[in-house]
Amino acid sequence: MRTYPLLSFRQILMTLFFVLPATLVQADPPGAKQITEGRVNYKVDAKSLDPAIAQFLQNLSMVVYFSGDQLRVDMNMGLLGTTTTIADAKTGKTVTLMNMMGNKLAVNEIPEEAKELIWTAEPTEVVKTIAGYECRKTLVKSSQTSMVYCVTDKIAAPKVRSEFQLDIINGFPLEIDMTTNGFAFTMIATGVFPEPVPASRFSQVIPDGYELMTPDEMLQMLGGMMGQ
Repeated sequence: MRTYPLLSFRQILMTLFFVLPATLVQADPPGAKQITEGRVNYKVDAKSLDPAIAQFLQNLSMVVYFSGDQLRVDMNMGLLGTTTTIADAKTGKTVTLMNMMGNKLAVNEIPEEAKELIWTAEPTEVVKTIAGYECRKTLVKSSQTSMVYCVTDKIAAPKVRSEFQLDIINGFPLEIDMTTNGFAFTMIATGVFPEPVPASRFSQVIPDGYELMTPDEMLQMLGGMMGQ
């Protein structure tokens, strides 16, 4: 069995704030009639063997909105705060807003280490039902970690032509499970709601009070606040 290196606190932050939202931006998969606009609610469970990190990984949840070429991911990070990632397929631009421990940060780039990750995907024959939708298990790996996805072809989220995305996955994930040395993360959909989404939810205008940072500056700042 292949082993993966212990994730640093920086890598955990990068995974939660950049890698996981990017996995929801996929190429339109083939299939029957698809949902092209709506909302998906997720329950998120994260655990760490490091008590200093584990205290922040409680009461997590996520909501994904999508409509046409637009996608938004709102994540409640519990004690850490909230993050919002908004992607536009036409412009290829992505903005992430973070309200973390009293600090309002904005990022419109991808960390260099995330850009350099090379991913592979291996679909399996295992099928399960999540939130009423049939999903197929897919094994996803990089040099740093491995994840198990369950994807459906009934949700058509936009493809964003950004520098980093997991468009090798044929479908929209309703479950993601990642377990590596010292860190475990599970995200599972609790409800899929085909419904109109206001255009205002996809605005990429950075609100007043947010400080624009590079990804490296943001990760260093958050790590410093948490004593890492």
